[in-house]
Amino acid sequence: MGLYALSIPRFPSGAAMMEVLLILCLTIASVWTAPTQTDSGPVIVLKHGSVRGKYVTVKGSDKIVEQYLSIPFAQPPVGPLRLAAPQPVEPWEGVRDGTQFSNVCLQDPDVITTVSKTMALNYTPTAVSEDCLYLNVYTPSQRSASEKLPVMFWIHGGGLYIGGAIEYDGSVLAAYENIVVVVIQYRLGILGYLSTGDKYAQGNWGFLDQIAALQWVKQNIESFGGDPQSVTIAGESAGAISSSILTLSPLAKGLFHQAIFQSGTATLGAYSTKDPMAFARIVANITGCDNSSSELLVKCLREKTEEEILKASKKAPGYPTTLVSYVFFFFFCVTNHEFGWILPRTFAPAGWDKGMNRDAVTSVINQFFPNGVSGANELIIDEYLKHAQSPEAIRDEFTQMIGDSFMVLPVLKVADYHRDAGANVYLYEFQHRPNVFKDSRPSFVKADHADDVSFVFGACFWNGHITVIGTITEEENQLCKTIMGYWANFVRTGSPNGPGLVNWPLYDTSKKYLELGLNQTEGQGLKQDKLHFFNSARASRDFPASSDSRPPKLIGLTAHACALTTESNVGRYREDETRLHLNSRLLGGEPGRREVTAPSDVGPPDLLSAEPLIPESVCELPKPMAPRPVEYGREEGAEDSDATESADSENEATDSPSHTSNSRRSSSSSNHSAEDSDVVERREREFMKAYVEKLFHGREDFDQEEKARFGELCSGENGKAREWFAKYISVQRCNSKCVSEQTFYRLVQSFAVVLFECHQMDDYSPAKHLMTMCFTYYYIGKIQLSPTELLEKPSAGFDSYLRGSKVWLSGKKDIAEKLLKNTTTKTDMKSFFGGLESKLRGPAARKNEETESPTEGKPKAPASPPASPDKKKGEKIYLYTHLKQQPIWHTLRFWNAAFFDAVHCERNKRSPTTRRTAEEEKDEREKWCHMTQEEKDDSSRIEENITFGQLGTFTYNMLAFGLSKKLCNDFLKKQAIIGNLNEEQYKLLSEHIEQMAVE
Repeated sequence: MGLYALSIPRFPSGAAMMEVLLILCLTIASVWTAPTQTDSGPVIVLKHGSVRGKYVTVKGSDKIVEQYLSIPFAQPPVGPLRLAAPQPVEPWEGVRDGTQFSNVCLQDPDVITTVSKTMALNYTPTAVSEDCLYLNVYTPSQRSASEKLPVMFWIHGGGLYIGGAIEYDGSVLAAYENIVVVVIQYRLGILGYLSTGDKYAQGNWGFLDQIAALQWVKQNIESFGGDPQSVTIAGESAGAISSSILTLSPLAKGLFHQAIFQSGTATLGAYSTKDPMAFARIVANITGCDNSSSELLVKCLREKTEEEILKASKKAPGYPTTLVSYVFFFFFCVTNHEFGWILPRTFAPAGWDKGMNRDAVTSVINQFFPNGVSGANELIIDEYLKHAQSPEAIRDEFTQMIGDSFMVLPVLKVADYHRDAGANVYLYEFQHRPNVFKDSRPSFVKADHADDVSFVFGACFWNGHITVIGTITEEENQLCKTIMGYWANFVRTGSPNGPGLVNWPLYDTSKKYLELGLNQTEGQGLKQDKLHFFNSARASRDFPASSDSRPPKLIGLTAHACALTTESNVGRYREDETRLHLNSRLLGGEPGRREVTAPSDVGPPDLLSAEPLIPESVCELPKPMAPRPVEYGREEGAEDSDATESADSENEATDSPSHTSNSRRSSSSSNHSAEDSDVVERREREFMKAYVEKLFHGREDFDQEEKARFGELCSGENGKAREWFAKYISVQRCNSKCVSEQTFYRLVQSFAVVLFECHQMDDYSPAKHLMTMCFTYYYIGKIQLSPTELLEKPSAGFDSYLRGSKVWLSGKKDIAEKLLKNTTTKTDMKSFFGGLESKLRGPAARKNEETESPTEGKPKAPASPPASPDKKKGEKIYLYTHLKQQPIWHTLRFWNAAFFDAVHCERNKRSPTTRRTAEEEKDEREKWCHMTQEEKDDSSRIEENITFGQLGTFTYNMLAFGLSKKLCNDFLKKQAIIGNLNEEQYKLLSEHIEQMAVE
């Protein structure tokens, strides 16, 4: 596939905004010093010492390049620094030899040999070693002292478990394009990414190595004539994923200014795991280490020899890592046959290249999605094999299916996200099959994964330690120059275009891209049909966010490329760039305070945010208490519940809260259990209590079994259990100073999302009802608070402010139903959500609004909840308001399910159309005579297609909720097919969306 790039303007302050080039393929500046000319080569003076390089030349150019190899950018990560963050390099005496390649990071040397032959490259591999944190620099020799050249910072690929800097020669780019090229190494496999999920081994050491190398570039690159304010990070495959991750990490902010991703993005979810300790235990079993505690395990692994670690790496099933989210800008690329040859050979069945049948395809797909993903496997296979009849055709579609789902479509989605964020994006699809593979690859293979990399580095003109095996044509020599020109232009200016090159169109809403081959042409709408299919499939099936079931040595391919959580967060980064997750994990392990005791225990800073997602509690949370069952027939003056008494005792304290004694809590719990045993079983209540307490403490690492059990207890027909749960978490919120209002909103949404995603699939109702009740109970309690609200002390008992909740909910239901009718007015929607302008603001903004407009604030005295929300202009209803902040809000699947629920509710209200008796006909006519005009209009639409009437209102509401026009149109397309809308109806609704978007 191709690549896309994003451009960033300059901030008025002078700080550079980024321009980024993604391809699936720093800043303490030192004073530039001309290298010393010696007989043995140039000598460069750096911050920590001097390095001697050598002069090299390349084919087709008389320019001389200075090559500096094996420059250390961090201390060797050995001994106590194994499984620890990289430490700054120590100064050295004398002049360091920079003419020989360093060892590559610890990996299987046999794999290195195999890969080099597969890629038609010839070089002498160096030894493997744990001491490997070195980089190579290539810079034009004939440069002036005042000249600052742009820098390309290259991160090698290899699935995060193989690869090294020796595989690349940056001298051709430096000579032909007059830029500085830096090629780095980083820790791989177990030593690069093993994590115990706590302070003893937080993981992501390889990503932290990359950041350390960027910091080194920021401090030293001026000595090579490079500009520390013009650094472009680039990489292919795992290197592209790494580059993408760096653009999302605040630790890398300011260290680079553009990015190129070739065949990879951070949304490839198999590089993430929610349970890093599970993999750590596997490594412990292989190495014979004690895994009873993280501390003992890490201590043991640090004492193992390199040979023992390498042996474990060969046996381990994969190297799970964790990812981050942040904002940067990109240039993306893919090839037109991403999984044509190299990658399928690692997992496809024997003889796959001769032809395949459907069973073989299904077997491979089931490796990636072992649980069948609710029928999604068959859905995908049907889509790709619908026209394939012969074994060869099935094989060809199989390679396209894998390439699209795991590489191409994620790149397109991320390109859309950055484009929508306002960045300049350039996308390309590489379409040339290199001539060197004409005899080593089958004829059906087109431009395979990584085939573009050699052209980026000008391999046609290599004249050093690495050569290409095979014949390079004259047309390919020109293609090398063309691609180097595009890349260097982007490194220099943020745009690939320049003199003598075919214009590369900006990737905007027209989705134009460059078809990059021996000839370059403009393309449009790359694989949009498949992208639409996956969006629709994800909307109707339960696609997982990630999978930890991995075939041996299969890295980066086992999680679904369209992972809901991952993609949605990447698209949301501009809302809150410090609170984003990929697969619910932070890069660097769990958030929280770091305890630094010794270099071996130094944990890497959180690559997502320096602050924990949920701040550490300043007080100990009260033991969860169950609310007493609501007795709606009780008198207004009934005595308060134990929940209120607990709140009273808590708020009597000043310095630190005090709570009821354990015996008191036990008594309360026992009483509640006796009264409510017929509603919820005790064991179910205890599980739900523990679930709430876990979340209130900020621990969200639930396994699927826990989520499924919660979904079972609170979904379907379990309305009473759901109501009990809603009251329960409301009590905890009202009785605790430790749980902020925003935390409460977020937790309620997380409960609802669990119901929607993990158990109910496309049934929206339980999640909707749970949110409605939670926010209702909390709201009703909150409006009765005294002016000293900061104490969060209800002025009446919990039971008293729940008494009218059923009436209140009933009123809300009536308004919700009105929203479903075919109306063009905004009145109903505004009354339901308390005003759109207020709804779309965060809690802090709403609080300020209330301060500025006290007449529109909440009631000052306790009162029963209003029967109709129209009477309370200032009330804030948080159903949907805070759900909008959830990733699932921006998914078709959520809105399709919500719409289905709305249609279902509407149909339940309508009488079935059957043949009536004469008496029934008479009664119906009399009823009609007494109807209002509105009732008659409603009745006349009984036979009408419900979907048409509701789609207009529903998509209008979606736009009003802040959703993109594209999402609304995609939603309309899907539902129009389901509802059998004719062309005229579809056009009318589509134009309605366009009009509303303009307004």
